Amino acid sequence: MPKPKDTPLFQEPEFDEKEYLTSEKERARAVILIFFIGAVSGLLAGYLQLQGYVVFSVLLMVAILVFLSKVVGFFGIRVSERTSHKVINSGVFILTWLVFWIVFLNPPLNTVSAPQLSAPQIQNSSHVWTNLTSASSNVYNGQTGTHSYRVDLTYRYPVNVTDVRYQSIGGGSSSHITYNFNNDYVYFNYTGSVANEIVFQIYWTSGNMAPSQPLTFDMVF
Repeated sequence: MPKPKDTPLFQEPEFDEKEYLTSEKERARAVILIFFIGAVSGLLAGYLQLQGYVVFSVLLMVAILVFLSKVVGFFGIRVSERTSHKVINSGVFILTWLVFWIVFLNPPLNTVSAPQLSAPQIQNSSHVWTNLTSASSNVYNGQTGTHSYRVDLTYRYPVNVTDVRYQSIGGGSSSHITYNFNNDYVYFNYTGSVANEIVFQIYWTSGNMAPSQPLTFDMVF
């Protein structure tokens, strides 16, 4: 039976202004809360990374992202079930987490970059320092006999050299070697023997940097 001509094909629902304003306020509250959750979790992720728990920090971020709606709901805020709103909430969390994670791992708060190692140098009989020739990456040709060596460290923030050790390649325990750290240079004396390869380790610490493995380089005699 055909519909009467005065019957509209589509009945527009009545606009509830009060419900609309309430839902928008809830959305705004949810976004603000998600921003703070992302900021705190981003800073926490940076701290965990400095402690060596990189995987755990990422898993924590993923877990919060998966249960983001429940976390927000825990604080008594109603979360919109619309897909577009969920995507926006997830985007706000990921972007905020990423920004604060980067901020925590960079100056002036922290830096995870270790000091860099320049080519070792040797002092000749005229007390002139010259660079050792490089056999390959981080491997240098030393000179037999007792010589004075120095290594230049480049870094952005102050570091302290706590120990210099050496060990024969292929076995044996590492041994401490007397050194002096001054004007960014590490000075030490070493007696090299023929047909021997030695690995040197420079241990360092800094209050502005993450814990790191010692700097290493080899010398072939």
